[in-house]
Amino acid sequence: MRRGFRQSALDPYLFYSEHIIILVYVDDAILFSKDIIYIDEVLSSLKSEFQLTNAGFFNTCHGVSGNKIDKNMLKLSQPNLIEKIIKTLGLENAKTAPTPASIILTKDEDGEEREHNWNYRSVVGMLGYLQQTTRPDISFAVHQCTRFSTDPKRSHEVAVKRIGRYLLGTKDEGIIFNPSNTSYLDCYVDADFAGMYKVEDPDDPINVKSRTGYVLYVCRITAIMEHGTSIRDRTFYDGS
Repeated sequence: MRRGFRQSALDPYLFYSEHIIILVYVDDAILFSKDIIYIDEVLSSLKSEFQLTNAGFFNTCHGVSGNKIDKNMLKLSQPNLIEKIIKTLGLENAKTAPTPASIILTKDEDGEEREHNWNYRSVVGMLGYLQQTTRPDISFAVHQCTRFSTDPKRSHEVAVKRIGRYLLGTKDEGIIFNPSNTSYLDCYVDADFAGMYKVEDPDDPINVKSRTGYVLYVCRITAIMEHGTSIRDRTFYDGS
């Protein structure tokens, strides 16, 4: 407060002064200003008392690149995270795949053991963050692989690498948002009741679980996948 900032009455994590807006989230903060000189002054003042790390400009916040296509359209993508996933899987020089999945995965208890030693859970975690943020096109494939994180077999490893090879060919793609002034919220739900019953072992509890996914429409935002089929008038959240 002694630096001239006031706390918003509507959002306790938002602070503002004559020239700067600061949004705080846990131990991170985003600074907005029409002139970078004001941001530099505040950062210099804060560094005299706190240990800070400058993560760069907002268009790469939390690993998400945001770039304006025109006045109303914004593209979000995560090429750096995709590069990390591809490198972890050792797919830098691999062939690309046209789709993120080709088969329905099963538990495969008697299947072959894994061939590689990369951390299955770590890669699936990165893919989960990617699909929820900018790549809903891989949601189903990632959800399949996530189910078998406890004891992954060779078939599950191959499925994860399939997603990686798909991302290899689409690493710069993402969602393009084209918002309008229409203000409303709609939710559409797709439920799969015990979908694997009698497909796999009907006595295994994991095969009689239901799954649910849903799509939220917010302010009639148009989200268009730059690669593949266009997705009209919607934002995505995978509720699996």
